[in-house]
Amino acid sequence: MRAKRVVLALATGLSVLSCRREPDLRSPAPAAEAPSTDVYLYRFARLGMGSGISNISNRRGYDNQPAWTSNSRILYTTQLPGQTDIYEIDFEAASIRRVTSTPESEYSAAPSPDGSSFTVVRVEADSAQRLWKFPNSGEAPSVILPGIRPVGYFAWLDMNRMALFVLGNPATLQIADVRTGAARVAARDIGRSLQRVPGSNRASFLHREGNAWVLKTIDPALRSDSTFDIQRIVVMPDSADYVAWRSATEVYTAAGSRILRLRLPGAAWTVVDDLADKGIRRISRIAVSPDGSRLALVADDPLPNP
Repeated sequence: MRAKRVVLALATGLSVLSCRREPDLRSPAPAAEAPSTDVYLYRFARLGMGSGISNISNRRGYDNQPAWTSNSRILYTTQLPGQTDIYEIDFEAASIRRVTSTPESEYSAAPSPDGSSFTVVRVEADSAQRLWKFPNSGEAPSVILPGIRPVGYFAWLDMNRMALFVLGNPATLQIADVRTGAARVAARDIGRSLQRVPGSNRASFLHREGNAWVLKTIDPALRSDSTFDIQRIVVMPDSADYVAWRSATEVYTAAGSRILRLRLPGAAWTVVDDLADKGIRRISRIAVSPDGSRLALVADDPLPNP
């Protein structure tokens, strides 16, 4: 099985195999044919060993939106003819398996805080985009926050609260409570990157200020004056629109072929690696593994040879 050979290669050393971006769910209906992208595994350099990168989806078509589970597997989105479904890479078992197979399209899978299920953005038959929960036990999926649509992106902050990117003109950041189904608008004109800051319940998000994107964090608990505590962190590099936290004081982003890091407190991004010589271009999504040793990232197909 080709997928198994690709995963097994990760145990013996990382090498570049090929390269591929994500339909932006900032429009109510995703494009019928998504861009061609692949999911890669990047290993941070460590004592006695340099960095490395390997293509772990390695096929023509759309593979995107990687998310790590607590046991270091990767959930990601794959487009098949006419729809998308969620797949899982299990490195220990050296296998790739399909975990949703539905008439609808599912995007942006992420494990629940307790690990008992995973959540997706589902594009339903009437084109509504809502959040759905898929239990790992195989029970039937169910909708979360049924009254909130269209959702483009999300992040779990704890078992009860979520940060949502809700489509609109402009898109809004909303803090939702799954117990009540209610949500409150916290910011407007935000980007697609929503993450929980490690060691806290705060969410990070990108907020447009003029022509720049600014990384900010928000406490989901309302203050006494019914507003949210929002802290401004740093201006994002040009063309960078996604972040991933390695710890509460170390955050990563990507721009073009470069991986960049910010260490807090601080205001300067530094280049960790430039993967242009590996054929990597237009890195979009990134996600840090639970142990902090690896990045899952998404990049476009390489340019054809002249």
